[in-house]
Amino acid sequence: LLAVPLSDPFGGISVMEDDLNWYDFVSEERFAEVEADCYWCVTKLTEGIQDHYTDGFPGVLRLINRFESLLRVVDLELSSHFESLGVEVMHLIVPWMNCLLVREFDLAQVIRIWDTCLSEEGGFEDFIVYVCVGMMCHFTDELKKMKFEELMVFVHNIPTKDFGTEDIEMLLEKTISYRAWCPNLKKLGEKFMSNRNLCTSFRLTPKVSVGK
Repeated sequence: LLAVPLSDPFGGISVMEDDLNWYDFVSEERFAEVEADCYWCVTKLTEGIQDHYTDGFPGVLRLINRFESLLRVVDLELSSHFESLGVEVMHLIVPWMNCLLVREFDLAQVIRIWDTCLSEEGGFEDFIVYVCVGMMCHFTDELKKMKFEELMVFVHNIPTKDFGTEDIEMLLEKTISYRAWCPNLKKLGEKFMSNRNLCTSFRLTPKVSVGK
């Protein structure tokens, strides 16, 4: 799946020509070259996020933690709404993190987003979190009005397919502004986890009833 956004550019057919498949117009030799190029690029793309796809998905869990901490900073009201509904952020954005937004956008838009992620410091280990928070905040007004089931369905089928070039550019501008505002996601995430663990320890402390 991650190779899909790479195959069209290497194939030499514009990704805007939706009715054409580049592989219908190239030789077997050219197809083999594209396959090799895609393999190399996917290897380079994933070399910094290998633990996103290993047992237990520690990398994805790390990004989810950072997502939660950043969302609380940029949109506390939305974060609080999730908490009030008992929504686990993990259940909302794991597909986004696992597939690096391939399922959420059209091919040309995915390439634009990936290009920015690869150009920015931190890449898919860091910058992708800002993009995901930007996506969530883009629909904040709608999400704040939803109940649990409606919200889950909406996020898992988030209406980004109608996004145009201007929408993607606005999303990335917002994302970069979040990066400027909160440049150290790792530190922010560690602080969030520390505070959450502290609150959890208090919630789990059993109440002691004193008999008469």
